[in-house]
Amino acid sequence: MAFSRVSLNYRGLHDYLWTSAELQAALLAHAEVGVRYAKAIAPVGPIRDKHRTAFRDSIHAEAGKGPRGGIAAKIVAEPPWVEFGRRHTNPYVGAHTLHKTAQFLNAPRRSA
Repeated sequence: MAFSRVSLNYRGLHDYLWTSAELQAALLAHAEVGVRYAKAIAPVGPIRDKHRTAFRDSIHAEAGKGPRGGIAAKIVAEPPWVEFGRRHTNPYVGAHTLHKTAQFLNAPRRSA
């Protein structure tokens, strides 16, 4: 039985991870699944709040370069105090929407 040797082209792999439009589209599609989940569980706030749905409506996906220069996609939401909570004046009490979304996207089997 003969064994074949595999030779990896590391420069080609580097170029793919840093410049591939297909990889960027796949990551953005994965992030869009997370956006739909995050919007489904995001708090909308009390009725008396004039910016009631601002947090939920601000959730969106962005594709671009990551911190080390490679292709990345991320889910972004504003304002951050809704996500983590604000002492004494927060009606949302720290929803942790993006944290729960990351757990959902990284789960081996998604149920939602």
